[in-house]
Amino acid sequence: MPQQRLKRASEEPQSTDQQVGPYQELSESFVNIPLSSQQPQDSRSPFVLEDEELFSSALRRQTEKECSSESQVDNLWEMLGSSDGSGVSKDDIRMLLHIYDGDVDRVASCLLEQDFSSLQLVKDFQLAQTLQEEEQRSSTHIQQDDDTITDSGTPLPASSRERFIHSVKEILIPQLANELVGMRFPDIENDGQKYEYHLRNLSLELLNIPIGRVQVTMTHPDIHVDCEDVELKISIGHWEYCRKGTLSFQDDGQAVCILSGIHVGLIIRSYLEQEQELPHLGVRKCTVSVGELHFRFTGTKASWLYNLLSSLFQSQLKKNVEAVLQTTVSNAVSSQLNQWTQWIFAAP
Repeated sequence: MPQQRLKRASEEPQSTDQQVGPYQELSESFVNIPLSSQQPQDSRSPFVLEDEELFSSALRRQTEKECSSESQVDNLWEMLGSSDGSGVSKDDIRMLLHIYDGDVDRVASCLLEQDFSSLQLVKDFQLAQTLQEEEQRSSTHIQQDDDTITDSGTPLPASSRERFIHSVKEILIPQLANELVGMRFPDIENDGQKYEYHLRNLSLELLNIPIGRVQVTMTHPDIHVDCEDVELKISIGHWEYCRKGTLSFQDDGQAVCILSGIHVGLIIRSYLEQEQELPHLGVRKCTVSVGELHFRFTGTKASWLYNLLSSLFQSQLKKNVEAVLQTTVSNAVSSQLNQWTQWIFAAP
């Protein structure tokens, strides 16, 4: 009996060894990990060491990649040393590598063959980044302004902005053109010692405001409306020129003046006064600048008089048109804005 019990005891460890056998290699790997004598054996898990090694490996690969990329830039830069590489900087090369996903051969081909379309792509890419950054800064600035209401103005709600921009381009501008056509300008008279001239019965015959050239910008507390490339046609009912002295000369007739390259700028502000439920819109400032003037005279007896009359009339007519349009446009727009208050600021 004692021998049989001893045999069973000796068989149990053998069974245990067979169960542990598959994990023996993993256990030995843990035992063989070198640990510092300054720390307890169980102070750091082998898995922590493995994470650190992975992180270090990834950091080394990233560093090697950056060094390799910079080395590629240097190599391409040196390659341009023997060719006409003027105007191409290392930043341009870095941008090309970024655009073409690190394709060195393609970048080298673009540089050596002076592929200006690719180089222009770099400029466009950089410009797009700059514009995007400016737009982000602008949107952030506008958002900050919209959150702050001052005594100088009341910001338009988001829903009102869309209605206002739509109203400016689809209603205000067409109505403004219709209202201004037929308006009259003051007569121009000059009675000097050597000559005198008169421009009478001046009226606006045609006004063209390209909708595509109308820009509306919201910058609290003001709303800027800029109209570019506006054209006018002014009818001059009667002009007269008289040269005094021994060799006197007199001529008269009708004329048409074409004014082009005109810029009309409006600064509009919304106000909320006491005892008012809704803000009202008003024109804070109106500016008009005329680009070019071209005359077409009829009834002249001498062709040489054309250039002379143009030089005499241009400056004075330009000043008159700018001054009259500033006042007339401002009043006409203010009148329309007063009618829009309920529609612009009313809740959708």
